[in-house]
Amino acid sequence: SDLLTWPGKLRAALEPILPATGVGADSVGRLIRHRFGKQVHERLVDPLVGSIYAADTDRFSLSGVTQILDLAANNRSLLIGARRARRKAPPAAGPIFGAPSTGMATLTNTLAQSLRASGVTITTGCRVESIHRSGTGWLVNGEFADAVVLATPAKTTAPLVAPLSPDAGATLAKFDHAGVVMLTIALPGDNWPADYTKRSGYLVPKPVQKWVTATSFASSKWAHWQPKTPEDGVILRISLGRDGLDLTDQPDDKLINAALSEVGTHVGFDLQPTEYRLTRWPAAFPQYRPGHAKRVLGIETALATDAPGIFVCGASYKGIGIPACIQQANSSAQGVAKYIGVVLS
Repeated sequence: SDLLTWPGKLRAALEPILPATGVGADSVGRLIRHRFGKQVHERLVDPLVGSIYAADTDRFSLSGVTQILDLAANNRSLLIGARRARRKAPPAAGPIFGAPSTGMATLTNTLAQSLRASGVTITTGCRVESIHRSGTGWLVNGEFADAVVLATPAKTTAPLVAPLSPDAGATLAKFDHAGVVMLTIALPGDNWPADYTKRSGYLVPKPVQKWVTATSFASSKWAHWQPKTPEDGVILRISLGRDGLDLTDQPDDKLINAALSEVGTHVGFDLQPTEYRLTRWPAAFPQYRPGHAKRVLGIETALATDAPGIFVCGASYKGIGIPACIQQANSSAQGVAKYIGVVLS
């Protein structure tokens, strides 16, 4: 690969002979630089992990990237461990990228329909400002509950649990979140090189990064966005901002002009979009600082002691992606069932 210079490749090649590092520092950036060198961190790992989680990997816990954590915890060499795991892994059964063709809201809408069909009442548009003890349970906006699951972001959860468990509330209040901006644009088909249709996008390493952190060639990644004819346009999704670079308060025209200018420089020609949509996601990405797993354990322990029957789950705690959030939801359901003495089938 031309992404690394020969000195960078030689430094990375030393990784298998280095002594075991362990995970004590709990920093993705520190671990990767120590094992593989500065170039692998700056040009490969930091752009990938940083763009997925809007993170500064020097301040991002290994618990947020479980693949790297497992390799570091269970192998002397990350490279040898990764090769061993790859040989054992089953063949990929489907495409790398996947999403509902009708949008991600399909997941929550389908879940809500299933619950209502089972007789569950769902109340939306109702703000919860406090939770109070009531006998053996809890009152939430006057409604009694045997147990409560808070699936809200950490900083939203903090004031709700602070009166019940000061230690848990204080830790939750310290959690950081990063905001990002997404610009989705449509380009004429004749304005897009044929070679680019075979690629899924690119990441921008921090040494050359301005506002744009990544650009996804969405028409190449998602089947329902692929052009049906050569005349059809292509869709790009441009990410701006990250931890330490909050752009969510910037005006629309400044964001759009910066994105088109930077991406035009990256791809080598001027972009002339026919349509665009700008979406802001303020404080949407939890930032797992070093020591994150220990803090989460402390929160769970404090709640179990101070406020039994109160549970937390969601992207702020044990994984940011949708599969991780589903796993946490299942774990919380098991915890609630055990607490109230119900056996789940």
